[in-house]
Amino acid sequence: MKTDLAPGTVIDDFVVEERIGQGGMALVYRARQLSINRDVALKVINIDQENDSDRRFRERFANEAALIAALEHLHILPVHAYGIAGNYAYLALRLLRGGSLKDLLWSEQPLPLEQAVRLFDQVAKGLAHAHSRGVIHRDLKPANILLDENQNAYLTDFGLAKLVDSDQHLTRTDNVVGTLAYMSPEHLRGDKLDQRADIYSMGVVLYHMLTGRVPFRAAHDEDMVAVIYKHLEEDPLPPRQYNPDLPPALEAVILRALAKDPAERFQSMGELALAVRAASGITLTASTGDYPGVAAALQTRSNSGTPRRRPRPRRRPAPALLLAVGLLLVALLLSVLLATGANRQSEAIAQTATLVALVATDTAGTATAAAITPTALLQPRFDVLENTTDRAENLAPAAEQIALAQRVLGAEGFIAIMPCNMTSEYHATFTREMTDFAREYGLRFAIYDSDSDGLTQRLQLEKALLDNASAFILCPLDVSLLDETLAAIQDRGLPLASTSGSEKKYGGVVTGVVDYEMGLSAGRTGGEVIRDRLPAAPRVILLDYPDLPNLIQRANGLEDGFLHSVPGAIILGRYQGATRQFAYESVAALLAAGTTFEVILSINDDGSYGAIDALVEAGIDPQAVSIISIDAQEQAQEFIAEDYFIRASLQVARTATARALVEVVVQMLAGGRVAEQIIIPPGEVVTAATLRLTPAPGG
Repeated sequence: MKTDLAPGTVIDDFVVEERIGQGGMALVYRARQLSINRDVALKVINIDQENDSDRRFRERFANEAALIAALEHLHILPVHAYGIAGNYAYLALRLLRGGSLKDLLWSEQPLPLEQAVRLFDQVAKGLAHAHSRGVIHRDLKPANILLDENQNAYLTDFGLAKLVDSDQHLTRTDNVVGTLAYMSPEHLRGDKLDQRADIYSMGVVLYHMLTGRVPFRAAHDEDMVAVIYKHLEEDPLPPRQYNPDLPPALEAVILRALAKDPAERFQSMGELALAVRAASGITLTASTGDYPGVAAALQTRSNSGTPRRRPRPRRRPAPALLLAVGLLLVALLLSVLLATGANRQSEAIAQTATLVALVATDTAGTATAAAITPTALLQPRFDVLENTTDRAENLAPAAEQIALAQRVLGAEGFIAIMPCNMTSEYHATFTREMTDFAREYGLRFAIYDSDSDGLTQRLQLEKALLDNASAFILCPLDVSLLDETLAAIQDRGLPLASTSGSEKKYGGVVTGVVDYEMGLSAGRTGGEVIRDRLPAAPRVILLDYPDLPNLIQRANGLEDGFLHSVPGAIILGRYQGATRQFAYESVAALLAAGTTFEVILSINDDGSYGAIDALVEAGIDPQAVSIISIDAQEQAQEFIAEDYFIRASLQVARTATARALVEVVVQMLAGGRVAEQIIIPPGEVVTAATLRLTPAPGG
């Protein structure tokens, strides 16, 4: 039985303020997280300590909740915390204030096509990310698609249905009626599920958005048997019977997604999403990089409403150079055909003919396919002033520069945004902020996830080039692996902005905080905070990342700043950090060798988390080792508030950096003159004292 919680009820670190929603399995409250003074959506499930099934639930909750919390994506609602307190299991989620897709559909009228396709595409990206991590949602429906104030979609309730599913729940109308309308036939039969069950449910959601109604419903909401029968045995009415304005190709895509047999549906979420975009004729800023595993599927599209590649037309014989260049151009632009769909093929073919004609007129034979792209034909030449610096506050573009940047991108151009990863809190949020600023300026973009791997980043960068990206924002992992591709970007005269530099700038701009100053501030302030709890000559290890010069400078600043505040400290050495796994391995090896230390200086919070993993595994008391870090992620701030290993972390000016990266690309697209390095001041060092001084919102 669901028991409503009174305002003021405390569950672990959260104080309940008011109930804001409910489902069949949980009540949702707006709550205050005490340790860091923020509002969250607290989803609470009542459990009975005496009930055998609920005891089994407790055993599964921690593992499955951890899997859900690990899903970091722009369009997946972040899980801040989870746990079991007394008779309550809870998930603490980001609080969104834009309602849900269910609220948009209350009138039973179809959504505008462009809005429906945009929302569908955002959810599809998050779902494709989850599928690539082996997570199936199982309970897709409009109520589980939440919206922010800007009407961007976020998928929530991953795995919640699985956590509480049992035979007794299938007979309860309060938690199944809303779900049955979106449930796949194999789910209703109790078969083993894979991602194709989610694809069916997303087909139902799309049908609902575009017609104002679900494909299968009974005369009475309580008639669950009728709904189940229709899912199992009846074909849905074609959606154009309810909305004649739908493109026929889009209707065919929806019906294929709703096939009874999973083998007859689209086989991946990315394949369905790309088919929806192509069949709708709606231009969206995305690439196959948004949908893990979809590239191979593009080669085997069937005839059922999805776009197909036209056969290449025959050409007259031509001189060897012209023929080679022309074929390269055609191959390049055929990749555009696959992304744009059959309804825009004629436009792409016209571009191909134009480019081949341009090559044919180059009697000197010096033109190359790589140098002649639609963007290159339109883009004004920008200038990067070598060995110069500027400040981020000077980058705000004028209205005419924004308009020119939009014209340069045109209908097909886009900015390739390439984060270091989409799994850490910092980089996922940083990427979200960059995309928000790009939308603010009306600029198309596509995200290419490097997944913290240098080789993956090189492949993604090469793919962005083949996708005809017009500009690049890069968080480089290993510049040595990117040399040839970055040189190609420079040769084409395309804008490039990165978050860290190397000896070669590749004609681009480096934007961010000066890493040495960042480390110096963190080390100095952190040292002041912890020196009274240290012995006279504390032993210190430093977790760095020697592959990137800027991170070496950050580590240098950390060391110098700490020694300034704690001059008697002994630096034992530098060890690889930066990622959770690298740091864990480094610290675990030191502990196994019997090395003792009182302080860890880490160039980022992800490295700090890995160090903590190793310390906890070794049974080290959280008061015995102090960590000073950089990034001030929410998890790190929670640890600081709890005095749990991390004592201080510098709050990187993440939002200012995200804005600067987008604004400098606007300047470059508009043909401006920009400095080679854009400086952003370091942020505040977060300590337990500063957290106590931070007022609550509205306070």
